[in-house]
Amino acid sequence: MSLFDSNPERKFSLSNPKDVKDSWELAKEKAITGLYKDDPLIRASLDAQMNGSATKPKASIVLRDEQGYVVGVEGGSVLTGKNATNRAEKELWNALKDQLLNKGKENNDGK
Repeated sequence: MSLFDSNPERKFSLSNPKDVKDSWELAKEKAITGLYKDDPLIRASLDAQMNGSATKPKASIVLRDEQGYVVGVEGGSVLTGKNATNRAEKELWNALKDQLLNKGKENNDGK
């Protein structure tokens, strides 16, 4: 269902769930298209979302030394400090796991 269908004046039945869904999607598409054409702020926002520039990568809390080894975390403990979140804990565990796996690969390559 699109705005550019050959039969834009299709009648929808509210007793048919498929028609209700199709009418909702058509109304949503018309609203978004109208806002995109008429509102420059919405157009800029949607363009940024489509280009991926709306999301910024989060800064890592993992601190590394010159060789790239994990030496700690920024802001204290991931268990009790300000970084006591699931995301911070997962990030630290993933960094440690990657370091161990890469170190094992380096040792096997050197043999």
